[in-house]
Amino acid sequence: MFKKGNLYTHKRMLDCAFRVLEIVSNEEDFTSLYIVWFNRRGICLNLNDCITVNKSDFSHWFEFRGDQNDNV
Repeated sequence: MFKKGNLYTHKRMLDCAFRVLEIVSNEEDFTSLYIVWFNRRGICLNLNDCITVNKSDFSHWFEFRGDQNDNV
């Protein structure tokens, strides 16, 4: 679901998105991602992080584009 280089956000995230820098692990139940955080205006926050997303939660995540601000 997640692709390196793309921006993603969660339906409950009102002000943040992240860009996938690297897919660390893609297991049966979860995916681990190395990311950098952005605000929804597209400004990089210079905060790198490693997060784990459960596959059961994939439907709540979507690829973010600047014209989708009301898609939450």
